Amino acid sequence: MSESQRLLMRLHPVTILCYMSAVMGIAMFSMNPMIQGCSTVSACVLLRILSERIAWKRIPVFLFFCGVIAMLNPLFYHNGMTVLFYLNGNRITLEAVRYGLCTACMIGGVFLWCCSLSRMFTGDRVQCLLGTISPKAALICSMALRFLPIYVRQMEKTRAQQQILGLYKERTLIDRIRGNLRVFAAVTTWAFEHSMHTADSMQARGYGARKRTQYRKQRFGRLDAVLCAIIAVLFITVVIELGRGSIAMRFYPVTDMLPIGVESVITYVCYAAVCMTLPVMLIAARKQ
Repeated sequence: MSESQRLLMRLHPVTILCYMSAVMGIAMFSMNPMIQGCSTVSACVLLRILSERIAWKRIPVFLFFCGVIAMLNPLFYHNGMTVLFYLNGNRITLEAVRYGLCTACMIGGVFLWCCSLSRMFTGDRVQCLLGTISPKAALICSMALRFLPIYVRQMEKTRAQQQILGLYKERTLIDRIRGNLRVFAAVTTWAFEHSMHTADSMQARGYGARKRTQYRKQRFGRLDAVLCAIIAVLFITVVIELGRGSIAMRFYPVTDMLPIGVESVITYVCYAAVCMTLPVMLIAARKQ
């Protein structure tokens, strides 16, 4: 286990939840390009630190969806004063392109943050966070988080087996659709059978007969308290400036200039500090 993984194991689930809530909460309610840029870059850095293999898979998907959203927005929304060109009699405006790019960064950045969250929130952390409030809800969430990667691996295994048997063909689009439907049906049947075995196993082991115990104790230590305090101060500062409108931007009919002033710069620095808190800690732990 690397030092960065040990640091993540030390952090309490409440600390990770506060960090993710602060980062994604601000990113989802601000259309400022600087905020979206900080969010996207930090999400890419964190995901690469957590898992380079998943980062190389998810980042191209992020770029693809960003490109699709950025192209679709000016095709359907023709507001704006700066006309770039006409397409089938419809105006393609610079303001619509800018708004589409900002929206794409927001959606893609939140998508990458959710990928990192799924890597950090294991079943034990979900049980620790929700176990005292609702043990049944915690169990359902942890089982769902565990089941999704198992389902994906089983689908890949079933597809490989059908390719060996010659049942899965990719010659035409119809063949691919039929093959994927066959794989989906087989894996869905396996999932139902697997869930029945899981229920029988839990009943045989006496689930619910006594008070549930945790496999791993999670303690809220000094490091968690300091991190939560820093994140809370920075988050409140950014939220206050968002409420005052110091970094607000309008894209239509003419895009405003990027707010650059004392208050806006402080807001950008605070949000960048919130975003890079965990990545910087993990990078520092890895170099030790």
